[in-house]
Amino acid sequence: LVADPRPITQIRPAVPAAIAGVLQRALAKNPADRFSPVAQFGDALRTGIAAPVASPAPSVARSSWLGNRWLLIAGTAAALLGVVVVGTLLANRRTRTTADAGVPSVAVLPFVDLSGGANEYLADGMAETLINALSSVSGLRVAARTSAFSFKGKNEDVRSIGQALGVAAVLEGSIQRAGDQLRITAQLINAKDGFHVWSQNFDRRAIDVFAVQDEVARAVVSALEVKLVGGANARVVEQGTKSLDAYNAYLQGLFYWNKRTTADMERAAAYFNQAIALDSAFSKAWSGLALAYVLFTPSEYYVKSISAVEALNRAEVAARRALVLDTRSAEAYAALGDAFTQRGRLEEASAAFRKAIEIDSRYPTARQWYAGNLAKTGEIDEALKQMLAAQQLDPLSLVIAIETAEFLDAAGRRAESTQQYERVMKQYPDAYLTHLFGGPHFLADRDFERAADLLGRLAIDILGDTAAGTRITAGIRDSSTRRATVLALSDTVRVPDIAIALHRSRGDDDAAIAVFEKAVDGPLYERLYLGHSRALLGPELCARPRTEAAIERFITRLRERR
Repeated sequence: LVADPRPITQIRPAVPAAIAGVLQRALAKNPADRFSPVAQFGDALRTGIAAPVASPAPSVARSSWLGNRWLLIAGTAAALLGVVVVGTLLANRRTRTTADAGVPSVAVLPFVDLSGGANEYLADGMAETLINALSSVSGLRVAARTSAFSFKGKNEDVRSIGQALGVAAVLEGSIQRAGDQLRITAQLINAKDGFHVWSQNFDRRAIDVFAVQDEVARAVVSALEVKLVGGANARVVEQGTKSLDAYNAYLQGLFYWNKRTTADMERAAAYFNQAIALDSAFSKAWSGLALAYVLFTPSEYYVKSISAVEALNRAEVAARRALVLDTRSAEAYAALGDAFTQRGRLEEASAAFRKAIEIDSRYPTARQWYAGNLAKTGEIDEALKQMLAAQQLDPLSLVIAIETAEFLDAAGRRAESTQQYERVMKQYPDAYLTHLFGGPHFLADRDFERAADLLGRLAIDILGDTAAGTRITAGIRDSSTRRATVLALSDTVRVPDIAIALHRSRGDDDAAIAVFEKAVDGPLYERLYLGHSRALLGPELCARPRTEAAIERFITRLRERR
């Protein structure tokens, strides 16, 4: 009733995958997703295919009189209830799916892999493809990928999901694969009352996955009563490649790219390269590769297999190739803009980001990265404007929420920044980024109790040492040991922002600027993002000649990456 059942293969590994899929469908929480009539279950077990199969009407010749009587009563009740429910749905469909929100809106949740986990990348890819396709439909508002995927693996009520994402409808589904056979179940649910608006099963060969995605997208558009520019039969999902193998490799690349760890970023690049080898004209594989390479260089994802300069070179080549194949690729322009930012070519970066936003104004990553670029040129107000727009598009993104708090701080809106951090702490109390950026903020704000808690957790995150975290928490709470504890932590975890925050809390501006100078003059791959430190320094200290000179030196070093 609450959690998805474990695949049988976790208990009995010898059970064939096809049979495991059949059992998984039989245990579906939604009765409509199970086998009906039960004869289908037997047929599926024999054939190993979980798709519905035609079967004769069940015989009642051997049923008792009492059994027949109850079947008649139950059947009549179900029929009457069905008439009432269907009539209500048809009568109120427009008001429930469109008028309540003013503009038709939908969130596409991650699809569930019913194949034992082997096709999780395909389930995620199906949802991401639908998000991108529906986002291109004029007059339809679609929740961003990061926000929608924050509910992955959670058994949240659809109504609470709709409220959190600000959408009128939620699309959820599942994928089950057995050899060459693919079963996709999709259902559109009204987020206000939890009623189904539309649902359908698609039983196809794996090679037909492109056509199925388009069918699902068009069905959603139709159910939400949004008109397609090219008419009801217009294609919504662009195939991009005719190679199923290239598409599979691309989806695996996306799967690992979204994990954002160093090892996963390298895996993502390998899969994107594999997709390109299979189809060199696959634009999305090229833009995916560019997006992977630009994340090889920041400190969080720094990959030492190639130099930062080489990673940026490859990113530019991949992005430009993607744009040759598709001049309307917002992802390629965003990747190109970030590569320019990391090379100190800030004006060219701004132009690339503006182009990405012009192509797809609802692409939050382009706005987020554009804001970071603007912060380097000191255009904090415009940077904040772009970051607030990104947050509106992707309200549950932790990274965007953190950076919004920082830019509020950098703009001198300290109280609003603190409120933003408080929301982040409630929403993501155990997240590493919450500890990494929330800790210095509250330390600089002289809120030593919260700073001690967050920085103690940060020590555990980075050092993996619970005892050390406990010592640091106690050391920061005690005013006599606070300074030594904070400086030792800052040096140990190599996060200079912690020391900057300490000096700001003590009113020692010169010491704070000195730490900032040392940070931006250090190795590029170990530096913190410039925006983080600027936020802690605040607009007044950032305007001082020493700080401005340090920032100019930093940008000059970036330009050496040309």
